Amino acid sequence: MTVSRARLALGALILVAATAVLTYAATVNVYVQRLETRLDAFGEVADHPVFRRLLDVIGYVRRFYVEEVPLDQLLEGAVDGVLQSLDDPYTVYYDAEAYESFEISLTGEYEGIGVVVTTVDEYVVVQTPFPGSPGATTYPDNHDGVSPPGLRAGDRILEVDGVSVVGMPVERAASLIRGPRGTTVRLTVERPVEGAPPQVLYFTIRRQSIEIPTVQQADMVTPRIGYLWLTQFTPDTPGQVREALKRLRDQGARAIILDLRNNPGGDLSASVQVASQFVPAGPVVHVERRGGERETYSARGGGLGLPLVVLVNGGTASASEIVAGAIQDYGSGTLLGEQTFGKGSVQTVYTWEDRQGRAAVKVTTARYLTPKERSIHAVGLTPDVEVPGTPEQQGDPQRDPQLRRAIELLEQRLGG
Repeated sequence: MTVSRARLALGALILVAATAVLTYAATVNVYVQRLETRLDAFGEVADHPVFRRLLDVIGYVRRFYVEEVPLDQLLEGAVDGVLQSLDDPYTVYYDAEAYESFEISLTGEYEGIGVVVTTVDEYVVVQTPFPGSPGATTYPDNHDGVSPPGLRAGDRILEVDGVSVVGMPVERAASLIRGPRGTTVRLTVERPVEGAPPQVLYFTIRRQSIEIPTVQQADMVTPRIGYLWLTQFTPDTPGQVREALKRLRDQGARAIILDLRNNPGGDLSASVQVASQFVPAGPVVHVERRGGERETYSARGGGLGLPLVVLVNGGTASASEIVAGAIQDYGSGTLLGEQTFGKGSVQTVYTWEDRQGRAAVKVTTARYLTPKERSIHAVGLTPDVEVPGTPEQQGDPQRDPQLRRAIELLEQRLGG
């Protein structure tokens, strides 16, 4: 092996060996682990015939391709290929630019349109549009005059400003959607329609500064029923929920509606602490890692002690499904609405820094089960009471049929 080829092998090995998201919402620095990972992988990978084939392919492309190709481009492509082979949209590599966008998405404050996107098959799909954001309130250019505004959970984004994002890594697509406030982005969207061909919509959305609150609303919707709307789970969420519930009780609440619609999740620990305020002492979620290793997170509280309805839909995902699943398993409340998203996996982010800048790999490291050991991954939770439909105004009983049905259900339980 020549010196140049040895260099190429080592560079490719380092990147390929990096294979090893965000419910934990924790970034792990792995400078020492990175070295250990390289050493562990070296013996296994260096003499593998497929790895030698990879080096041959890179060598032939570098030497004979009709145009000169930067080595960085080939090696970055090799890294993407390793992760794409897992067929797991939540295991993702971030180069310096993509990692910067990823960090922005974790702050809860950024400039964009206010939607969470994920990958389903080869498509970039809307997981959650945040209430009140441009993405949730803008009508499509080809609006039919009847449908509510905004992107919806399940919408497929086909193009961003004329650039196809089909097959594109989700963080790269998200970076195209974000941009300075006041600027516009044009999205071509395919919306599934039950029993009919998909509907193609065109959105021109003006970007804004996006700040995502945890408790969007905590009000009395009737003299006896309190309404609590959560948009995500952060370390501050458990305390804010505790305060909101106390305030609602002080105002005379004898029943609670917990709204987890379009809640993409967030911090695992926060979701367990929130669930503890609604379910009795016992397991909230089981986290299973490779090899069958299991860790159980449990509630220590005594539950809510009031009639409870939990509103869910296709944008209810991850940590919010942990809370909803625990409530359903314990029978502590009634799930009402539509099938949830079905993200039942746990990711960990590993970061490092080298001469090319900061980079990271987000890896699925576990899957979670509900207290009764149900897996909801790629399936979701089925509500106890199915009420379809997208509300014209979430949180407004006059314009939100799911909320209105929840009020009716609780009024029946409370009686005269």
